[in-house]
Amino acid sequence: MSQVKTFIYSLLKSKFIFDHFIIKRNTQDSKGQWTLNKLIKNEDKKNSYYKNSFETDTDKLVMLQSAFHVSTPTTNYKHWLNAVLYYACKHYKHGEMGLNSVAYLDHLEEIARAFMLKRYLTDEPDDYHKIIYQTSDFNKLLTEHTHDNLSTDNLRIQIKQYLRYGNIRNIFVFNYLDYLLWLNGNYPKFTFTARSSVEHFYPQNKRNDSIFLEDKDAKDSLLHSFGNLCLISHSLNSRVSNDMPDVKVKYFSQNGNMQSGQIDSLKLLKMIDCIQGKPDAWDKKIIAQHETEMLNIMLQGLNLAGVSYE
Repeated sequence: MSQVKTFIYSLLKSKFIFDHFIIKRNTQDSKGQWTLNKLIKNEDKKNSYYKNSFETDTDKLVMLQSAFHVSTPTTNYKHWLNAVLYYACKHYKHGEMGLNSVAYLDHLEEIARAFMLKRYLTDEPDDYHKIIYQTSDFNKLLTEHTHDNLSTDNLRIQIKQYLRYGNIRNIFVFNYLDYLLWLNGNYPKFTFTARSSVEHFYPQNKRNDSIFLEDKDAKDSLLHSFGNLCLISHSLNSRVSNDMPDVKVKYFSQNGNMQSGQIDSLKLLKMIDCIQGKPDAWDKKIIAQHETEMLNIMLQGLNLAGVSYE
């Protein structure tokens, strides 16, 4: 086969795989839910219909792909899509399913861990091209990362540092945590949407601040720690940005489906749960406790359970 034919075939194959194994918005649904469907022809070959691309793991694949997707709205920076298509094109087999859903999900989760550890939470971030196209064994890559001349204490410090306000390289760090919380919980109404504003639950510009009066601008202030941060939409940020936590809780509590996951962020829901019924409870102690809980969940997802926070 000539190079031209090979190139054209690769383009058509990539488009076919994109249509079958990458999430899309359901335009027939008023809510525009994410779906992972493929087009199937009826036996008469005259009509067609959509069905799930996989028989198992569809919900997990939809959630993780949508977490990736909303983290990088600009098409030029959708490196996750390059990674997914590269894998799918290599492993696609002609047949009814085409891809093994279990292996596909495993690889997506490996990509997520690789982006987190080798790109977003490290002093020496790797190039996306190296992670996607020059990694033959993702498990080996991640194992090597944990032994890159870093002690357990230094690894904890490094991860925590790149989750602080002002140091966050990509909002996927929040969406990845929400994916893990979704996996471990029961939030049937939660869906990933376009949220790009990193919000301080305890406001950073409060007048007469009694909690962070002395250390607001300190390098290690809990005000800017991951424990006091969450991801919300830009419009919501405009409404509640300078409100105190108890006011924010009242605002979000007006949504009757909040506990089922109908909220901007599951991390935000966890923060609300910390002070539900205790309006003045969001203090340094609670912030530190919440941060420790969230970081340990993230470390388990990254297969770094041995590097826990206390």
